Amino acid sequence: MGYVLRQKERVDGGLRRVVREQVRGAVKDLARTGEDRHEGVHEARKRFKMIRAVLRLARPSLGELSFALENTWYRDTGRRLSSVRDAVAMIECLDSLVKRWGRDLDPAVAASVRGGLEGRLVAVASDEAGLEQRCAEVAAGLQSALIRVKDWPLHDRGFKTIGPGLERVYRQGRRAMKAALKEPSDENLHEWRKRAKDHWYHVRLLRNVWPKVMDAYRREMKNLTEALGADHDLALLLPIVRDNPDAFGGADGVRVFLELVHRRRAELQDQARVLGKRIYAEKPGVLVDRFRARW
Repeated sequence: MGYVLRQKERVDGGLRRVVREQVRGAVKDLARTGEDRHEGVHEARKRFKMIRAVLRLARPSLGELSFALENTWYRDTGRRLSSVRDAVAMIECLDSLVKRWGRDLDPAVAASVRGGLEGRLVAVASDEAGLEQRCAEVAAGLQSALIRVKDWPLHDRGFKTIGPGLERVYRQGRRAMKAALKEPSDENLHEWRKRAKDHWYHVRLLRNVWPKVMDAYRREMKNLTEALGADHDLALLLPIVRDNPDAFGGADGVRVFLELVHRRRAELQDQARVLGKRIYAEKPGVLVDRFRARW
């Protein structure tokens, strides 16, 4: 069915359907074995974020208690599966940096940094039996989560079921952008990234409201979240390499590498700034009125 509300579908039923599909998909992802296990964990974690975006869209209708219980459960459950994928992401982050600034980076330095990151991955992934056990436990918990969906206090009130949640998340993203542009700290940029990703998921869910326009808007949102996501990965990579230079080829090579990291982050933040000012140009009430009119 896809991560989208269907036309002529009850809103409460559509939201439940989308969540059930993501939960069942996560169970299948966590059942992967061998070399596919880590990719399955990655896909399951993405599904948890998509479910949490649904919860934020329906938050005013769900009520604070139901929202808090479900949101906390999916957040904490995703964190149980985070370590290996995060280590893999650091290697992918390095590869992206080399692709962008390869001419300015000594291949020997890049190889040393990669060697250190691969060693880190091996250490993190060494407890394969522990990961398998965690996957099994999370999958069992998802069966209970699936049962809980039918008891959510959701009712079909048309656009009123989701309008306040849509406005709330968009407003949060707008405020987070302003804070990040004023003070581009890692914390502010990460907060903006999270709220922008929620809005991107909401745009995907509401695609059928205005397909051609929403498809273009969704691409813009994806570009923004990817720029902020790449910047966030580099923010995580920085201290790993900086705080232990001997594990990554020595102080001289690490210094050059970190200079390129800072250059790439500045580039990504400039890209996010341009996209963000365009995406968040509308006031929240105006945006929601436009969605409501198309609904």
